[in-house]
Amino acid sequence: MVKMPSQAAEGAQQPPLFLVHPIEGVITCLEPLAAELPLPVWGLQCTAEAPLTSIQHLAAFYLQVSNADDGLTTGFGRR
Repeated sequence: MVKMPSQAAEGAQQPPLFLVHPIEGVITCLEPLAAELPLPVWGLQCTAEAPLTSIQHLAAFYLQVSNADDGLTTGFGRR
């Protein structure tokens, strides 16, 4: 999970938006989009730990990763 540059003010209290990588597995192509958004943005980038057996397994893994980040969320986009 990578914090992406956005228009959100430092310490913004809005719920974050999570962007998932395209098939290539990297979020670089999503940086221009994130840079225009007025809320905190996190990018989910594929890593060696990500299960690639099915989209369901990958989604479950990303939910687990996002929920494990020091209480950042209680689910995608919710504090």
